[in-house]
Amino acid sequence: MAGVWFHVKGRDGMHYTYAAIAIWAFDHFARIVRLFWSGVTSKADIKLHGEHIMEIKIDYSHRWNYRPGCYVYLHILRKYGFWQSHPFTVVCSPVPDDQGKLVIFARVKKGLTKRTAKYIKSQPDQCARLGVLVEGPYGGTHPLHNYETVVLVAGGVGITSIYPYAAQLRENRDKTQRMVFIWVMRDYEPLTWFKDQLKYIQEDPRIEVRLYVTGTSVLVSNESSAASSTTNLEKVPEDTVSSLGSERKTSLTSSVQFETKQGAPDLRSKVARDITEATGTVAFLVCGPDRMNDDIRKGISESIVKSEYRVDYFEDSFSW
Repeated sequence: MAGVWFHVKGRDGMHYTYAAIAIWAFDHFARIVRLFWSGVTSKADIKLHGEHIMEIKIDYSHRWNYRPGCYVYLHILRKYGFWQSHPFTVVCSPVPDDQGKLVIFARVKKGLTKRTAKYIKSQPDQCARLGVLVEGPYGGTHPLHNYETVVLVAGGVGITSIYPYAAQLRENRDKTQRMVFIWVMRDYEPLTWFKDQLKYIQEDPRIEVRLYVTGTSVLVSNESSAASSTTNLEKVPEDTVSSLGSERKTSLTSSVQFETKQGAPDLRSKVARDITEATGTVAFLVCGPDRMNDDIRKGISESIVKSEYRVDYFEDSFSW
């Protein structure tokens, strides 16, 4: 902005510069207000799961309410990088001790998340309590409540985008809506950091949970050694965490179907089945890799002409 000022100073067009500065100043002022609104004394309990996922539980001001689809910009107040902020999707936790907290599952990549994960890894039990600044909420909620059948599909950490809608239905016991919850993952490790949420929604008979494990790796819990092939996840049979060879099905609980298969599942045919079996309007919400999203869109386009009911497609993506 300063460069523009000195470049244009003394020439025609300064009024455009004034307008740009005014917009820039208002934007930053509004963001500062949001930071104070969420609480400048917020603290977060951060735990590292494996090498790639950080679970962040934030005590905030409660001046605004969490809703499905919302995300926040998060500053982690450490010596290096406190001025940086990154957007993270917020989920709710069914654990009683976490009620009223913002919960974030962040994938460790480069920069801020990598430095923070390195610090957490050096702490006892790979946990730490740090000061944070929360800017938000941003984002909107998809109108999935208007449909009789909702199909939620996530790939990997995209689960954080679709889970809040399933939790919202779980909390609204009066709503007669059918929901299919599909999560595609490479291995069993995500079940160690998302098991409470899965157990919460699978207790609702209106929600059909389908989990697809596509990789060939074994699950190693934080409490076990790298050479171990066992897990501390309750009710997962030990044989399901061994090497995944031929396709087979087992059960996480009595109502959660597991399919372990090398390679990606045939989502196009599964989408076609969901559309064919629907007895009313259908909505698809997808958040995952581009290839998976493309397959689902193609499956919908091939099957929509055969449906007697309205079929809509919504997509969330982690890009900015």
